[in-house]
Amino acid sequence: QEAYDALQNIDEIQYSGRQKSFALIGFIQLFIFLMGGTFYDFLAMLPVSATVSFVLHTAVKWKIRPFIQNLVSSFVIAVMTAILSELLTFPIQPDTIIISAIMPLLPGTVLTNGIRDTFRGDYMSGAAKILEAFVIAIFIAIGIGAGLVVGGEVIR
Repeated sequence: QEAYDALQNIDEIQYSGRQKSFALIGFIQLFIFLMGGTFYDFLAMLPVSATVSFVLHTAVKWKIRPFIQNLVSSFVIAVMTAILSELLTFPIQPDTIIISAIMPLLPGTVLTNGIRDTFRGDYMSGAAKILEAFVIAIFIAIGIGAGLVVGGEVIR
């Protein structure tokens, strides 16, 4: 009975900001291995993932819109990766680090819900969610592109 009651109340559990931040850092860190990264990439990813977690936590605290959160976060990811690729003495794969770091920002759930709504016949809701997913992806791409230009990865 206790286990059943615990399962019934599981939706009411609130995690602290610190728990969410550490979970995000771990999530980003583990993506490096899924994307074929090395141990050096894992080490280089630590400051990137910690900074992204800090930026997102601060943006939520300041009530900044999600589009701008994604733009700023992806910009920070690209700039930090470009700086680290120049400063570190061991070899890293900047592309793998960037791809792994943006994975939590990508709008997979929004896109899936939009497609599901469209298939269920709710075309307006589906189209709105699909458009939202594409706008999020565009903001992420703009942030990465601007960060690579500022960080010097594009223009050498």
